[in-house]
Amino acid sequence: MPFKPKVADDVLKEIKNCKVFGDIESFVSRNDTRRRLIRSFYPLPPGAADNNLTIVTGTEDSGKSWLATWCLEVCALLDRDVRYVEISDGTSKTWLDALLQIRGGFKSAGVASLVHRELDHKFFEQFYWELEHYSKALPIPVRDAEQSIIPKDDYKLGGGWAVDFEIGLIKLFLESLARIGTADNPLIIVFDHFENMEEDDMKRFLIPALFEPVAGGLYKSLKFILVLTESESRRFKIENLLARADVVSLELFDKLTFVEAIGDFLRMISKLEKIDYSEEKIEEAAAQFGALLKDNGTFKPERLKLLKGALVG
Repeated sequence: MPFKPKVADDVLKEIKNCKVFGDIESFVSRNDTRRRLIRSFYPLPPGAADNNLTIVTGTEDSGKSWLATWCLEVCALLDRDVRYVEISDGTSKTWLDALLQIRGGFKSAGVASLVHRELDHKFFEQFYWELEHYSKALPIPVRDAEQSIIPKDDYKLGGGWAVDFEIGLIKLFLESLARIGTADNPLIIVFDHFENMEEDDMKRFLIPALFEPVAGGLYKSLKFILVLTESESRRFKIENLLARADVVSLELFDKLTFVEAIGDFLRMISKLEKIDYSEEKIEEAAAQFGALLKDNGTFKPERLKLLKGALVG
């Protein structure tokens, strides 16, 4: 890790124990791409950063999620407030599902990890006040500022509202979200796995009301990373976003790059597992694996995981 952690020991332990970060512990290669990605997040505060929205796109299984997660870990080690929002769980998702997951986080076995924690609902009380009335098809009265609003896990919105009332609710949510961070210490969120997002909801509501305002610089206290496959980019028609975002595009490895990555991967595994293998043995193993690859093929980064046993024996 090229960055010196700026967090207390107990937070550092929490970061190291975070399963999401543990999955990329042996992340290697993509050095130029990593430098391009981190440019929008480091140094912070964001005086030197170009945009508040970064889009990571590319072919299937090209390492997009790994790259975004690596960036999130760097930001966490720099003592930044970070979240990882996985939109899809195999069921169809609406714009409201996405908002509620951003706020409520994700709990597995009753425990939320560092990057899946819920956001303090006190920032969203007006949003939930209006959402509750929309869900009951009731007029929205002025809220007593002293009245605490307890969010629910599920809301069903009735009909009969003005056209695109959703835009107003998303704007209110975004304003609430922006209150959590500051320009000097922005809230950083990765959005990933959009395969089950309703196409119309993404194009009509989330892109214009949630992502475009952040991309346009209206909310300096927020920084978003949007992870999309090439097919999702086309399906959601993100041209307006691309024009106002830092874009990092990933491809699969060619043979030469993959062989180099194999060597880097074996060195990383040797270091992580404290195995004292010589550079000569590592290079030999990389060459042996490289000889098995097709000369004109392309190779998924995840295949590196299959090589973890190469230094054993």
